[in-house]
Amino acid sequence: MNKPETTRESIINTVKENPGLHFRELQRRTGLAVGQLEYHLYQLQKDSRITTRQDGKLVRYFSNESGNAEERNISYHMRGRVSREIIIDLLKKNERTINDRNKNDEKFMRIIETMIKDGLIEKSDENSVTTIRLRNRQALLAFLNKYRASFLDSLAYTMLDLFETR
Repeated sequence: MNKPETTRESIINTVKENPGLHFRELQRRTGLAVGQLEYHLYQLQKDSRITTRQDGKLVRYFSNESGNAEERNISYHMRGRVSREIIIDLLKKNERTINDRNKNDEKFMRIIETMIKDGLIEKSDENSVTTIRLRNRQALLAFLNKYRASFLDSLAYTMLDLFETR
């Protein structure tokens, strides 16, 4: 006879299947009350079963029981609108030139620097032209294939945004 899933196991399984969810989305998917979820997330962090990463005002949750640091970095950036658009653009074009308007956009450049630090992209400067490209396209594609169900909504919104801006 199978033992019913505990609340913590339910939370950890949701995080494993959807790395990088923020608190409210995790609450919606688990159906737990705010206080109950906070308590169990605290215990899971204390037991080193999950880790968190700040994303602006949001806290994103990752399982220490699945994936690796590279996958956590990919999922973190796939959850952010701007970094997700950059990744999708690089998947389509292989590289992207950063123009002067982008260079003057502090938020955009901060995201680029974070993506470089996290090992997702690399940057080169030649003849005062800055170009970025993916560092490991295959790992990114493997990640997207593995977690495609988790990112379908995000990818659909990105595609809609792309069509609306044209």
